[in-house]
Amino acid sequence: MNGAPAPSISDAPAARPQRPRPPTLRLLILALTALPLIAHLAGSAWSLQAMRRWGNVDLSLNYPGWGDLNHLIAVRRSGGFLIDGDTSQPQGAGLQGQDLITAVNGVTVARRPGVLYEAMMHGRPGDTLTIEWSREGRRMMGRGVLGPETPTHVNMGLLTFQAGSGTLAWSLVGPPLLLGLLFLSLGLLVGLVRIRDDVAFSFGLFLLVLGLMYRSAFNTPLEILWPAGLTFGTHAATALASGFAFLLGIRVFASFPLRTRIGAFALKAQWWVLAAFGVLAVARAVRLLAIEYEPLRPLLPAAQAILRVPRPAITPMLLTLLGLLLAAQWFAARRHPTRRARAFGVWMAVLFAAAVIGVVADRIPWSGTSRTQAIVALVLQVTVPIVLSIVSLLGLAHSIVAHRVFGLRVVVRRGLQHLLLSRGVLAVEFVALFLVLLQVLRGGQFEFSDSVPAVASLALTSAGLLVVGLGRINRPLMTTIDRRFFTEVCDARRVLLGLGEQVARLSDRGAVFERAGETVVSTLHPARIAFLGRTSDAWTSAWCREARGRPPVAVQCGVTSEEVARLAGPLAFVEQGRAWAECLVTREEVDAGRDIRAPASFELLIALRSGEELLGVMALAAKLSEEPYSREDKELLQAVAVQLGLALKNAELVEVAKREARQARDIEIARRVQQSLFPQVLPQPPGWDLAACCRPAREVGGDYYDLFEPAPGMLALALGDVSGKGLGASLLTASLHSTLRGRLPAQLDDIAGLMSEVNEHLVQSTPAGIFATLFVGLLDTATGRLRYVNGGHPAPMLLRAVASEPVLLSEGGPLVGILPGAPFTVGEVALAPGDMLLIYSDGLSEAMDAEQRMFEESGVLRALEAARSLDAEPVLHAVLDAADRFVAGSEQSDDISLVVARRTVAAPHGTDRCEPDSRAEPWQQG
Repeated sequence: MNGAPAPSISDAPAARPQRPRPPTLRLLILALTALPLIAHLAGSAWSLQAMRRWGNVDLSLNYPGWGDLNHLIAVRRSGGFLIDGDTSQPQGAGLQGQDLITAVNGVTVARRPGVLYEAMMHGRPGDTLTIEWSREGRRMMGRGVLGPETPTHVNMGLLTFQAGSGTLAWSLVGPPLLLGLLFLSLGLLVGLVRIRDDVAFSFGLFLLVLGLMYRSAFNTPLEILWPAGLTFGTHAATALASGFAFLLGIRVFASFPLRTRIGAFALKAQWWVLAAFGVLAVARAVRLLAIEYEPLRPLLPAAQAILRVPRPAITPMLLTLLGLLLAAQWFAARRHPTRRARAFGVWMAVLFAAAVIGVVADRIPWSGTSRTQAIVALVLQVTVPIVLSIVSLLGLAHSIVAHRVFGLRVVVRRGLQHLLLSRGVLAVEFVALFLVLLQVLRGGQFEFSDSVPAVASLALTSAGLLVVGLGRINRPLMTTIDRRFFTEVCDARRVLLGLGEQVARLSDRGAVFERAGETVVSTLHPARIAFLGRTSDAWTSAWCREARGRPPVAVQCGVTSEEVARLAGPLAFVEQGRAWAECLVTREEVDAGRDIRAPASFELLIALRSGEELLGVMALAAKLSEEPYSREDKELLQAVAVQLGLALKNAELVEVAKREARQARDIEIARRVQQSLFPQVLPQPPGWDLAACCRPAREVGGDYYDLFEPAPGMLALALGDVSGKGLGASLLTASLHSTLRGRLPAQLDDIAGLMSEVNEHLVQSTPAGIFATLFVGLLDTATGRLRYVNGGHPAPMLLRAVASEPVLLSEGGPLVGILPGAPFTVGEVALAPGDMLLIYSDGLSEAMDAEQRMFEESGVLRALEAARSLDAEPVLHAVLDAADRFVAGSEQSDDISLVVARRTVAAPHGTDRCEPDSRAEPWQQG
């Protein structure tokens, strides 16, 4: 009988984890802060190039600076250029001190403030300019001639310098430009790469704001030539951003690299700082914009009133607060000696010192009683802050790479790798080299410099050869850089890729996890690593290690069900086919992971697969080095995961082979035990011919039959069919065998009660869904009287010698082992000489051919009638042969058992052996 399949619990589809929303607001804030700084730097670079060729420009025309923002504001307010002292450019125009130039060559200064600079910069010696000016309220006009180029004289109080245009350009614009580029590069690097990290994002934004403040502190020459809207807009944005400088500084120094008590107090007061500086910043921005934009003029009085309100020295107070925060960080770093804390603290202290020196030295006047005082003011206000700032920013950049501040070391390496090995970068290098060579060849003193085709072909060929050479040396160069500066990357790659050969030789699942886990811990240094295995309905911890102490030592740990629940989203990603999934971990969780009293949170999951089958997951916490897991780390771990998947599958197959070998031994033992339960020699009562056999569908089956003599002159006939097949069913048949053999001799007069006892025994001792059909008959061999109980079994067929219609023995009750307290009744028939009884299991009537048609009871009856004149054993063979011919070689799907009893006049000469014919499958006999 085919047992009903046990109900299976299907895995509910995992909820799709929500992807983290992109930090759009933070990207917007970074962009809005970086754009004014980029505009400042672009304008400074333009001014640098313009100043190198401005030989005709007389700086004494620029009041109060050199065409910078202050000069532009003065022009906007007065409507012209105010001459400060004597001037020699343009010659012959008749200009005098305190004259106000209002127009040049017909273009009014009020409409285009830089018109005079444009005319003098782009003109040549001898060019004539038409000048209009105002003197003591009178309008005047004259013509002037541009004189020859002369060295520029710079008057700075008591200090007067004479320098060429190129030297002056680099001295005025070069250092601030370099400083701004450093602030911009470092701020964007930290802010963009670690944009989800609150402290790192605040620090990147802090550097950008400092870059704006530093850049605006140095007057940029020739800003008067920029578009006025761009000039006022960038300076207004700078003023507005400066209101957040101290707030950002507090947010960074209060919690990074370590949390301090003073930092906690400062964080509580940060919004008061924002309020105070924010109002001043907005007032400064409005004052600048109102000069250029008419609609904002009504706001100008309010802004000026705010700026005139007496206020305490807020800047020194906040600088003192930042100094205290830095000092607290310094002492905290001494208690927790990490290289990251020391490096960050040292270089931020240098940057802080540059700011303090600049603020304090700003109180020293440029013009005084001594030339020495002017030199000291120049050095302290300009030279020292710029030098210290550049040094501190370079030191911060070095600490980011060398000491893993904010975990950006891997970003630097990936940038170098992309720069050296990317084909796209090589293409850009080719274009850049071609353009440079083209300009060099065209401007050189070569015979072919005037030939465009010759210059272009030579530049193209040279650029191509250079790029090919770069492509050939870049890869070994990157390898050399890795070996010299990133040795742990090479070591990790070598060790992890060699792990596959080690685990391939392991046949134990636990040994595979042990070797792989120890290797990953020793190379990537995660604070915690675990391997999770997938059971039928849940993820469980298979292996776990955690790094504790200093130096870190791997110790055993476990993964709780709560932790697995928190990983539900990333695990669902892995189940959907992803090779890896990241877990969003805050910096607080990362820092908490370094506390040996609490387990570290997992940051990365790597799928372990064999083909499409998901075998498990490797879970990794944050690195002890505080670096994030780079793409190369993930690619290495994926390569390791492939090897682990193969090793785990191999270990699983080895385990399956061992288990199957054990099962085969167990099944062989069960088969022998079951064979021993069948009667080895059939009883031979006088006047009866008996035959029986069992053909199991597997090595062991669920069918049971028995023929024995419980009392003199009595013959017990039993045949049962347990639900299911295999080892479990065979165990239940053994229970039926022992129950019937043990209790039937004492209950010969109450076989219905015996069937009830068997039913109650199965109900109480077997799981739900396990049941049996059972036929038990008690035959009086002298009279031929048969009393029986049919417990849901296919009705045995009694074929009379004198009648054509068979008698079906169906009296009894339901299936055995289903209903507690089920009633059973006894049926009774008499067998006359020549009558034949066939008891069979449903494996015979339900035998199916290739078209899934069943043999059915009608097929059994036809085979029985065709052999009604034969003895018991030939009848048994005839029925089996008929069934075999019907299925025509199809696989046997259920156990087949038969018992044949014929009453004869004389004593039968039956046999107790049952042999199949040549067309039948191997089967077992009783």
